[in-house]
Amino acid sequence: MSYADDVSGADRHPPLAGAKARPASAKTPTSGVGNSRIVFQSTRPALFATLLTVLAGTLDAAAYIELNHLYVSFMSGNSTHLGMVLAAGALPDILAVITIILAFVVGASVGTFIADRAGRHMPTAVLGAEALLVLIAVVLALCGGAHTALVLIAIAMGAQNVLHQVIAGADVGKGFITGALFGLGQSVARLFRDEGAAARSASNMLSWCAFVGGAAAGTLCLASLGLVGCLVAAAFLILVLLIAALARWL
Repeated sequence: MSYADDVSGADRHPPLAGAKARPASAKTPTSGVGNSRIVFQSTRPALFATLLTVLAGTLDAAAYIELNHLYVSFMSGNSTHLGMVLAAGALPDILAVITIILAFVVGASVGTFIADRAGRHMPTAVLGAEALLVLIAVVLALCGGAHTALVLIAIAMGAQNVLHQVIAGADVGKGFITGALFGLGQSVARLFRDEGAAARSASNMLSWCAFVGGAAAGTLCLASLGLVGCLVAAAFLILVLLIAALARWL
């Protein structure tokens, strides 16, 4: 596994007049999302990102069915749902949606906290934390606490997003794919004047297909194995990713 510098658009331009140049030795934020400058880059980013997206789609579909149309990864959909239940004044539904959204935000914070401090062990540390959360969720589901289990899954999905990958300039591997579809549209528009547009189109299309495929798999898994079986399958995939990361296969 290696680390790649993720230089923001602002760094590609010369500094403004009068602005002090930052010393070359100055430290920058470590791996994570958002304003990060150093991101974890898998040795097989397409495979790694695809598996993460499949996992997100699988758990999103299971949660959507179990939680009365709420998601554990797609917070845009939950935010729309929140607006609708606010308008209806349905307090139990309002609390349910807010709980899932807050759980996702907590997960993103926890994942970033781990990533910023784990150094070269960042991917295994984040995957290890995610695996622990999902295994606890399995136990809770076995004990009849399905809704509580899915709150933990929302935390896990928030944390997982710090492992996103950049492939051919496309940011993939996150648990939400609106950005991938927007990136696909942009890349298609630039196919004939940008040499990298075809590769970005392929990366974004793969991400979208992985999410849809994961959602289909999650629906089938839930119907045949129930929530516990679905969570066990998710835990197994995360553990496989963790072992692969420890062995530097991904």
